[in-house]
Amino acid sequence: MPENDIYIKTDGDPNFNPNTIELFDDLEIMIQQIEVLLFTRRGDVLSEDKMGIDLESLIYTLNASKQNIETAITDQINTFVPLAAQYKVRVVIKFYRGTIRDIATINIYALDILSTSIVLT
Repeated sequence: MPENDIYIKTDGDPNFNPNTIELFDDLEIMIQQIEVLLFTRRGDVLSEDKMGIDLESLIYTLNASKQNIETAITDQINTFVPLAAQYKVRVVIKFYRGTIRDIATINIYALDILSTSIVLT
């Protein structure tokens, strides 16, 4: 399990801290790894072609159900984020009708505490 990781948030990211260059907290490391996984397209990582969720494509696929999406995200997290087992990660997706496009929220819980949340419109 990692003991530290490079801090990769940039200005404009929620909770960005310009004075941080390295993470030492396992929970923060796990959240960062999950966020990277969520926004990586499958095939973009040369050494691991099965890594990546590509959220936008997954969420807005016409034949994907809420359960299928939650399972796909959970499977990726369990495969590529080793700390997830320690924190009992759970994924909950909700859909809302939007005016131009529907909205999806993806909430990721660690030990039943909301750890990160993403809204796609």
